Amino acid sequence: MLRHRLTALVLSLWLASIALAQFWLLQHQFTPGPHGDTPNVWPVQSAICPQPGRFTLLMFAHPKCPCTRASLAELAKISARSAREVDCHFLYVVPPGAPPEWASPERRVSPPEMPGVHILTDGDGKEAHLFGAEISGLTMLFDPTGKLIFRGGITSGRGHEGDNPGQAALFAWISGHESDVKEVPVFGCPLFDPQGSN
Repeated sequence: MLRHRLTALVLSLWLASIALAQFWLLQHQFTPGPHGDTPNVWPVQSAICPQPGRFTLLMFAHPKCPCTRASLAELAKISARSAREVDCHFLYVVPPGAPPEWASPERRVSPPEMPGVHILTDGDGKEAHLFGAEISGLTMLFDPTGKLIFRGGITSGRGHEGDNPGQAALFAWISGHESDVKEVPVFGCPLFDPQGSN
């Protein structure tokens, strides 16, 4: 009898620990990062030069963020469909104090084939600071006049690929249909975390 009770207790504790772990993982996956202070118009101090008559899209990423692969996959879809209308820039933010090898392309998450996307290294996060970017995966869209029209993530959770409100809003804006969605949550690592963990 005692043996059965002990077995039942161990089984109950085991199931409870699994449930708690799953709850923590789901909560972590769908908890967005904090919002930074993004300028409403293109900052003239930026080293990136918008192309006349085109939208400009920026995405900021931490070189070690495991969620970056999903963000890159969604960016590849956008660039494939909108290369004529949008000038895309993907910036790997190297936090101050990070090892020098983080600036090396071999140490980053490998991007998929993305024709027309400019892949840049943002040393010490100068551009990220300028645009108020704090979370890996943050994507911004500026219209041809330099006005900010969208800010947010283009994944529906940490490391989660697939259709999502941010991606849909970008496609709407780029195709000339004004979207009600101008800001959505961002899921990813803190950009200035030198450990690169979320």
